Amino acid sequence: EDATDIGANCPVSPEGFAYYIPALARIVLAEQDERRDWYGIEFLFRLRNGERRWVCLPDQRRSVVALLRHIFETRAELVSEYGTSKDLQDVIEYWSVEYQRL
Repeated sequence: EDATDIGANCPVSPEGFAYYIPALARIVLAEQDERRDWYGIEFLFRLRNGERRWVCLPDQRRSVVALLRHIFETRAELVSEYGTSKDLQDVIEYWSVEYQRL
C-alpha cells in the first residue's frame, strides 16, 4: 500500500525509483482495487522522468518497455477506461530510445 507513494508523495532519487520498479510493476499488474484508482496512471507519469530512465541500464530499459507492452496487451480495458492509451504508447517510445545521454 505504501509503495504507491514512491515517486509521488515521497521524494526518491532516480536510482531509488529504479530499485522499486519491480515492486511498482506488481502494483500496476495487480487486480484493480475499487477503493483506489489504477496505479498505472501514476506509474506512466513517473516513467516520463528522464533521469529515471537513464539510471537504468539498456537491458533494464528494455525490460520496462516489455512490461509496458505487456500492460498494453493484458490491461487494455483499464488502459481504455482511464484514457491512457496515447500516454502508454508515448512512454513505450520514450523508454525505447537506445542512445545514451550526452
